[in-house]
Amino acid sequence: MDTVVITGASSGIGLEFCRHYKQQNWHVVAACRQVSSELQELQVQAVEGVDVVKKEGRQRLYEALRGQKIQIL
Repeated sequence: MDTVVITGASSGIGLEFCRHYKQQNWHVVAACRQVSSELQELQVQAVEGVDVVKKEGRQRLYEALRGQKIQIL
């Protein structure tokens, strides 16, 4: 199964990308600051506490992705 990583996934266009790729049977890794109820309903791999402008947020995402092969970021 192919894997896509989507940042800003809890709302807006990021959430729509999650829906799209989930419907296409991709493994979705949804990175966000806080998981929304809409994102939770999609039952994807959510990585909470990710703010890509902060080192700690990038590190959290890196650790969650360790060992996974990513096709789209």
